[in-house]
Amino acid sequence: MKPKTTKAVKDPVVTEQATETPEAINPDAGYTFLIDKGVASKLSPKSVGAVFFQLAVKDEDNSLHLRISGNEGGGLHSKEWVSVTAIIELLSHSQSPFRQRLMPARPSPVWYLPLAR
Repeated sequence: MKPKTTKAVKDPVVTEQATETPEAINPDAGYTFLIDKGVASKLSPKSVGAVFFQLAVKDEDNSLHLRISGNEGGGLHSKEWVSVTAIIELLSHSQSPFRQRLMPARPSPVWYLPLAR
């Protein structure tokens, strides 16, 4: 009796062209910088070092946006632009001092809110 053989069936290769938006290519597209290299002390008295931030106006609606661009001494942070209005709104509803848990992770967490030196 002959053993059964199976034919290899090639799956069709589906290729999709990625349609990247200008923001995907350059996350700074659509923003006008007010502060390109800001430095601020960390909020926790136990932390040493500084956080680096950028402040910009979103060209689309003329709103202020902030992002953490670096963090001395390690630690996690998001480089995503965050609306200053949204930060103020969130902080105004808080009953407790600012903590990292106060900032929701959408889609990535904002770990520090810098205070200008």
